[in-house]
Amino acid sequence: MKRPTQVSVEVAPDPDQVFQLWKKTLSKQHTAKVTVTEKAPDADQIVQLLEKEPARRPEIVRALIKSIERQVKARNSRRRAVGEHRNKSKRENAQRKKSIASDIAARLIQKEPSLGRRGKTSELARRVQAEWPRNEPPMPSHRHLRRWLTEK
Repeated sequence: MKRPTQVSVEVAPDPDQVFQLWKKTLSKQHTAKVTVTEKAPDADQIVQLLEKEPARRPEIVRALIKSIERQVKARNSRRRAVGEHRNKSKRENAQRKKSIASDIAARLIQKEPSLGRRGKTSELARRVQAEWPRNEPPMPSHRHLRRWLTEK
């Protein structure tokens, strides 16, 4: 069995050229693998094309806008993926701290039911800080505890 031919081409965003290249490669061998890497179009080439063929100006502008949209979309999706991965451990740590705080608060409210009232959130947060386990992650701030305790 033949190995698939691998063709890698850098092209300006012209769909006709890409299709023709793909068609030629397929006619040679059915197992061909075509990789198209889009690169920014050459500015001088675009200016010359606009001067030579004024009738194609709207078409050229549309192709350029589509190219820019694809690049922006790809950049944003990479950013989002990296950001989500980078923040995953922070979210997990925050969730762990939150569950520890809610467990301590539930225990304290069970001992002293008056701490469960609306006006006692700061007192409850202060007592949660006092009860925070020493071997656990750093104690959250008073502000964070108050927010977490009012979410119930």
